[in-house]
Amino acid sequence: MKALLIIIAGLMGLNVLLSLIGMVWVGSVNQSYRDKIGSQMLDRMHRNPGVSVNPSRAEIKKQKDSLIQITAYEGESRSAARSLRVIVLDYDVTASKVLDSEQDQKPGYHRTKIDIKWAEKTGVLVIAGRPVELDLETSSRKPRAVLALESSSPIDVEGGYPGLLAGFRVAPYDSFNTTKSDHYLNGTDKYAFCSAIRLWSKHFRVRSHAVKISAIRNAERIYVDDHKVSHDGKNIRNLPTFRDFCSR
Repeated sequence: MKALLIIIAGLMGLNVLLSLIGMVWVGSVNQSYRDKIGSQMLDRMHRNPGVSVNPSRAEIKKQKDSLIQITAYEGESRSAARSLRVIVLDYDVTASKVLDSEQDQKPGYHRTKIDIKWAEKTGVLVIAGRPVELDLETSSRKPRAVLALESSSPIDVEGGYPGLLAGFRVAPYDSFNTTKSDHYLNGTDKYAFCSAIRLWSKHFRVRSHAVKISAIRNAERIYVDDHKVSHDGKNIRNLPTFRDFCSR
């Protein structure tokens, strides 16, 4: 009798164990099914031209290659400028102009025109934190190594020419420890911002007193010369200078 009870208890335990195994296996199948359905939904979203998504790897590579093609040789930036104008771009998504699929093949990018043809002795560093397409207007003299780019998001350039860029540090293009607009505007990462500016000032061989920052929101057109920056956006005021921000 005792042996029979042991056998019955053993069978009941085995049944419970098999039930638990079955539950785990079914749960795994259901989770796999949910993942599959989720992937299908994401695929449909990516194919939908009305939905803004991150650029594909092929697009990222294409943009990086296009920047390399217009980048000057090492050392050319050292004699290109006597001062460095840092333009920190900020965009209010609800108010600024964002490219859609009907306007351009790069949905979700902010388009800003930058006229630097009269920045003859000034290096221009553009810092962004959102995907940006820069439409450049440059001098017919085609000066070399006068523009630099830094961002945590993709940047695409239209209107460039070989040798225009002094360099670029863009996170999606395999750059590390990049800064972005928010690091300065909201002080979220002072170290990253100040390190980046010091790196670029050294790259241009410009002293800290010759570094000027202009923070601009929702600009569609920016004009830079050796003395000033003008634009159709909004100046973000009450921000510290480079020396004040980075000496604290």
